[in-house]
Amino acid sequence: MVLSMAKDDETSLKSSIETNIAPADYLELVSNRSWLVAFSGTASELSEKLGAKDGSHGHFFITSMNDISGYGPKSVIDWMDEHDRSAK
Repeated sequence: MVLSMAKDDETSLKSSIETNIAPADYLELVSNRSWLVAFSGTASELSEKLGAKDGSHGHFFITSMNDISGYGPKSVIDWMDEHDRSAK
């Protein structure tokens, strides 16, 4: 899943992610704005797990990743390879 803050907000998902997701299962892409999260449920279920479904953590969106193409830093590619459940 990809979590992204939709606009600059004083509230942040960061503390909720750090509290509710194991450290090995998320990767912060942009400081306080965007994360990759390994999660086997739906986007709605992840929002619930983070306690963010009511908007209390600011404006954000969650998207699932079924297919990806592109080029990025090795640390991001390695994290995605490690968490690619379809390859296991």
